[in-house]
Amino acid sequence: GGWDEAFKAAASDDYKHGKRLNEVAILGGAILPVWQLTESLIRERGAQLTTAERNLRVVRVTLDGGSPLAGVKFPPSLLPQLRDRIATELAPSSAAAAADPSAMSTWGAKGAMGG
Repeated sequence: GGWDEAFKAAASDDYKHGKRLNEVAILGGAILPVWQLTESLIRERGAQLTTAERNLRVVRVTLDGGSPLAGVKFPPSLLPQLRDRIATELAPSSAAAAADPSAMSTWGAKGAMGG
């Protein structure tokens, strides 16, 4: 019926009335060494972001394979700039762990998020 059609439509990227599934970027691992970089990037690019994207918050998501993941929600559009800043602004001697891809990872997850 009508409800089933609306439920299926809400999973589409073209749905205009609020998505049921959202694509997010999650920062996980050793993020404390790069916390100032994340905040400064958010402040600088704030005009381009939604209110929800400007608020860094801890989230828990379920990955496509069913595994849970906890981390800090971060605007996907700013990931390339964050990676560049980590590589250029953090000296390897003082923050080797922060620049190490195995120490700080990003995940893309598409699914329902608890709020």
